[in-house]
Amino acid sequence: MLGEPTVLGEITDPEVIREMEARRARYLRNDAVFCQQMRTIYERYRGKVVVIAGEELHVAETPDEAWAWARRHHPDDDGLLVRSSPKEKGWRIYGASRRVVRM
Repeated sequence: MLGEPTVLGEITDPEVIREMEARRARYLRNDAVFCQQMRTIYERYRGKVVVIAGEELHVAETPDEAWAWARRHHPDDDGLLVRSSPKEKGWRIYGASRRVVRM
């Protein structure tokens, strides 16, 4: 068996909706920093793990190090972003967006 079935529902509690919107806003701010720094990240930090929390960029060797840094320096940021930078340049195919991009 695959586990518990997924149940979809509608969230109507205004407080929960506000919290979700605030979390998404924090994520979008961190994502904007990632987008602004993307070229630098992929040129300088190949093979590293990048975390953006509190709109601050940090480079780590492992995902665990990245998460630990984010928790230590920005414990209230629940919209943080963690990405791995590929070691080598190459073509990537993203099936969801149906595009090929060079990184």
